[in-house]
Amino acid sequence: FFHFTLFVDFFIFIIQHTATIATMHLPLLINLSAVLPAVGFTSHVPSSGISSRLWSSSSSSARDGPTHEELNDEQLKQLAELAASAPPVPFAVNIAYDVKPDRRDEFLQVMKNNDLEPKAIQSVVGQDVDDANKFYVHQQFASKDDYNNPTTYMEKFGIDFFQSDPFGRFPVSDDFELCHDGHDEKVANVEGTVCLNVQLCIKDEHREEFVEVIQNNKAGSDKEALCMQYSWGESVSTFGRFHFHEQYVSEQGLVEHTEGDHFAVWEKFAAKKDSPFERP
Repeated sequence: FFHFTLFVDFFIFIIQHTATIATMHLPLLINLSAVLPAVGFTSHVPSSGISSRLWSSSSSSARDGPTHEELNDEQLKQLAELAASAPPVPFAVNIAYDVKPDRRDEFLQVMKNNDLEPKAIQSVVGQDVDDANKFYVHQQFASKDDYNNPTTYMEKFGIDFFQSDPFGRFPVSDDFELCHDGHDEKVANVEGTVCLNVQLCIKDEHREEFVEVIQNNKAGSDKEALCMQYSWGESVSTFGRFHFHEQYVSEQGLVEHTEGDHFAVWEKFAAKKDSPFERP
């Protein structure tokens, strides 16, 4: 990882509880449920049919085409029909919370009182291994609509707490569409697993190679005996910003991941003299 610590945000955490969380789409972004010190997180700041799920395989084709205003009514109708007929794209979110020390116990109690968000296929929440007041979340949904769709029971899940200024800084949420298939059914947290949330910002001229390298890295990771998950996708708001969530059975799984041939390809890419990373 040392090749790109100036360009990457990544967090390592260990799940310590089979916790679940409930999403609440207010300005505070999320309402966590049944939790834990669910994880151990090591943070490093500053610092993973795919082409149809990226903004474009090249930056120019994505931004040189006609704008919405330049399309006629018939073209807009055809575009709407195409969008309506397209299969949903799996949607994910990584969130970081910095809880005020005197609100930590209350924060944990709120999380323990909540149920799993009905439309979330996966909910992972964890505590930073170096800072007991920092928590990180990864959620996956079948589509963005499922993420945005409010549920009637949310009023029961500690809304007052999340509106009472319990955070040292405003929660940071990264929304992204997966560049691969998501989970087929709900996924339970597994106690003791080691997880990473990663953000990479890629220069336009390195984009195509980056996608190939990451596709290869995921393919290799999916075959690792101790790798439980390697999910990645592109930000829905920022071109060239990619987000990852990785899970390993243990710290040994993470070590073995970095020893694989597919990771060596990634290391070579990350160590380019002409760095492929940038901040957006």
